[in-house]
Amino acid sequence: MGATFDSVEELVHATKVVGELRMAICAAKTRAELFSYEVGEEVLQEAMGQTALELSEALNKHKL
Repeated sequence: MGATFDSVEELVHATKVVGELRMAICAAKTRAELFSYEVGEEVLQEAMGQTALELSEALNKHKL
């Protein structure tokens, strides 16, 4: 937790990255809640696949 930043720009960038990842996680959580009411296994599998892809893209975008 003791991260230090050499410049304001690095801090701003890190804040943006955290914000983007938080939004992706919130979207995945909301989607999971919405699809949890679906009874079809195929629908759930497709939704989970899409969610995994979106989270992976968000992480890869920032090389995490």
